[in-house]
Amino acid sequence: MANKQTTVTKQAVRRAAVAMLNQMTPAERTERSQHICRDLLPWLEDTRTVALFAPRRNEPNLRYLGELTSYPDRVFLFPRIDGSDLVFVQAHCWSELLPGRFGIDAPVGPAWPHPPDVVVVPGLAFDLTGHRVGWGAGYYDRYLARLPRDTRTIGVGFGPQLVDRLPHEPHDVVLRQILTDEEYIGLARK
Repeated sequence: MANKQTTVTKQAVRRAAVAMLNQMTPAERTERSQHICRDLLPWLEDTRTVALFAPRRNEPNLRYLGELTSYPDRVFLFPRIDGSDLVFVQAHCWSELLPGRFGIDAPVGPAWPHPPDVVVVPGLAFDLTGHRVGWGAGYYDRYLARLPRDTRTIGVGFGPQLVDRLPHEPHDVVLRQILTDEEYIGLARK
């Protein structure tokens, strides 16, 4: 019963988040995305491999980080859904991403064989304790659960997507950092 109640509550969070995101104007999303990318750059400076994402629907647009070739010392990875798993594949530029499952741009090629140093994680809602609610398929939670404990995980979203507390279940992975266009939260990993 508890799991069913949690699922229903997460569904309510998803509906509210999607409604809020749909009310944002394209100009507001652009401005907020640019702010997120500006604030994200320092967190990527000392890393070798960075897992990013192409935006789905109204998520922050990380393309405002600029062209990936501007960062010659970094390997950029992007998610692709393979069956029930999320894998990350190297891309050298944004134009290498092609329309994939759920209409999300995704890379082609073999999965990157090593864990990334940083994973930038999308979501519909985030809370002050590092929990997130995604679209509900569990791809990111399953992927993040397999990473080494010291992997930096940064949830990114717009300010209104950050709430005090979200429903969560034992399998939900807690993020190490949350970054919105309005604030940054660093969290100790348990």
